[in-house]
Amino acid sequence: MNQTKTDTAVRALDTQRLAPTILEDYSEFVAEKNNWSMDKAGMVINQGWNAFGRNGWYSSEFRDFCEFNQEVFQYKYNDSPEQVYDFYKFHERTDFFRMLAALRYSNSTDSNVYNKLAEIILSQAKDTPEITIVDYGYGLATNTIFLSHLLKLNVNQIIKLVLVDVERPLAEEFISWIGKKYNFEIKFIKVTKENPHPKLPKFNFIQVKDSFEHIYQPEVIVDNINESMKSGGLAYVTYDDERKEMSHVTPDLKLVRDKFKEHNFVVIGKGLGERGVILTRPEYVNEMILINGD
Repeated sequence: MNQTKTDTAVRALDTQRLAPTILEDYSEFVAEKNNWSMDKAGMVINQGWNAFGRNGWYSSEFRDFCEFNQEVFQYKYNDSPEQVYDFYKFHERTDFFRMLAALRYSNSTDSNVYNKLAEIILSQAKDTPEITIVDYGYGLATNTIFLSHLLKLNVNQIIKLVLVDVERPLAEEFISWIGKKYNFEIKFIKVTKENPHPKLPKFNFIQVKDSFEHIYQPEVIVDNINESMKSGGLAYVTYDDERKEMSHVTPDLKLVRDKFKEHNFVVIGKGLGERGVILTRPEYVNEMILINGD
């Protein structure tokens, strides 16, 4: 498959200036909300981190604690279709700290993926007043906020970040604070029992990372992606089968993979950490660079 480079030069991602996690932002947020000094906020956060060993909330010990928390309280909240939305709300606090430790990038390969994504997005959206990024099952929007930082280094267009998930007040308050700090326009779309697959706005880029397996009938989301993707848009998805565990309500994701094939999406590269794939429509492939770690 021949692929030609887009004609948009991108200012390289400054991974030294943008920290590999959002913990620094969270320290500032906690200090402001509690009227603490940055030193005290850092001390409290470090105490919580160190309680789970050297790797803190990124550790296997904290993951095991989160799984214990899910198991022991399943008499109250479980991941059945009737309770799954309350289940995710109930476990928001432990999930919140796990997501705080998620890496935005791990090496230069990830930086290249971000830069190439931005190059394509900027090229395809150069004649529009705004760029819309959607994060479905956003967690703390770790990757999409980072991508938005990069886009803002290069354009004066409005960067609109649309975040889709169940209601999660702790995450919403923190991300709204980040939006004000960095001048991102942020909108939340709530997933509910009454509306489990909400319609999406027209977008230039969507991420559905580590999310399909947490959703009943996730193939419906692919139909919504197909309907709402703008001309030359991109989708970054992880859709390999997952292990069976609580909250993995759809571990077999063949229906998702088949649905993308049904809509004729084409893979143009791998995602962050070489996990997942970047997809687009076949008619735009020759306008795009190949996304990989080289």
